[in-house]
Amino acid sequence: CSPSGDAFEFNGSGDAMTVQDTQLQFGQAFSVSVVFRPDSDIDNQRLLSYKQDCNSVQGYEMTYHGSTNTLTFEVFESLTRRIIIEQKLDDKQCWHTATFVKSGSNYLVYLYGELVFQTQASGSFDIGQNGILTIGTGPCVPQFAEDFMGTLSYLALYDEVLPLADIENQVVITDRIVTPDGLIFIGDVLTPQVDAPCATGFGWSPSAGVSNTGIAEPDLSPEETTIYELTIQDGGCVVRDSIRILVVNPEEVTCDELILPTAFTPNNDNLNDSYFISNGFVVEELIRFEIFDRWGGKLFSTSDVSMGWDGTHQGETVMPGVYVFKAEYKCNGETRVQVGSFSVLN
Repeated sequence: CSPSGDAFEFNGSGDAMTVQDTQLQFGQAFSVSVVFRPDSDIDNQRLLSYKQDCNSVQGYEMTYHGSTNTLTFEVFESLTRRIIIEQKLDDKQCWHTATFVKSGSNYLVYLYGELVFQTQASGSFDIGQNGILTIGTGPCVPQFAEDFMGTLSYLALYDEVLPLADIENQVVITDRIVTPDGLIFIGDVLTPQVDAPCATGFGWSPSAGVSNTGIAEPDLSPEETTIYELTIQDGGCVVRDSIRILVVNPEEVTCDELILPTAFTPNNDNLNDSYFISNGFVVEELIRFEIFDRWGGKLFSTSDVSMGWDGTHQGETVMPGVYVFKAEYKCNGETRVQVGSFSVLN
């Protein structure tokens, strides 16, 4: 199982694939993309290898280290000419998307669609044209490395520099609570939406107000404002996500103060991507809701209480930082104005 369908599972003990393609070559420009889920904390797991034999001084390798949750990319032309790039993976994700790009003497690494490393070498490394491509192992297993244990959902090799749009399209984001933080009245129920197609276990905490702590999408009916944490087991990986439910007593609801988040993350991950008035139902009429930058420039305006700001201005996502909102609305027949600040985060 993988978020995008079927996948290859490697047991860490002999499972491997060898590509017998004599036309396969790594030239001056190439890209390697993978989507995988590791299931073991063993180090030096060879995810991919391209070299003629274990003693070859030319080649390319991709290795996963379980104890540090890091991925190593290694390009070598000789014993003294090699590049080793080690990058930390996101501990909050089970499925990792990584792309390595060689463009002449430039070497780049993308994780989850974002450029995280770039360097330029003294000349372009020649990794040879007689290597054997092996997946899930390598010619130096078991002497100097281990077989990969986990699931490989996607592998692609290109004899070109892959465009950023194509790199971004490969990103897999899963094992999370999709429903944003919410507000309910005492006695009401919120059923969260969870995206975890390959998960094998769930656990909600605390248990108060949870209809079933062992399923993905139970009914949540807390009697007071509560932050629920969901533990998701996906193969050999465990990650956690949370949701905050604000509980309001309908007898105490007033329009004296509007409730707005102190921060949000407009990064298109379907989590806190919009900045809006949480208790808009108390507003008799929203005259205007406006967002300004620190210099007073207006970025957004609406009179629709159900509409929020998506964190963009003139088609571009704004920079992280502090911004200001101003809400003018009618409450019990009176016009009121509320002003405050909030943060835009990555």
